[in-house]
Amino acid sequence: GQGTPSYDEVMTQIEEFERTATRAKAEGLQFMFHNHDAEFTTVVNGETPFELMIKNTENLTFELDVGWVTYGGVDPVNLIHR
Repeated sequence: GQGTPSYDEVMTQIEEFERTATRAKAEGLQFMFHNHDAEFTTVVNGETPFELMIKNTENLTFELDVGWVTYGGVDPVNLIHR
């Protein structure tokens, strides 16, 4: 494996996702993130990449894969309600 990414690496990727989502929205499109388990099992600075995406984006939307959410140890029903 590649090891755990740094906080800066995760945030750089999230910022790129948000820039892409913002450009897509301006064109009437949605840029969506499709998760796997790593977004819930990796922890950087005390938070998962999924939590960081939720907190640091406005235009990014999610195609939630509940199988991977469950495999990552998170209750998908609670996550969907959030």
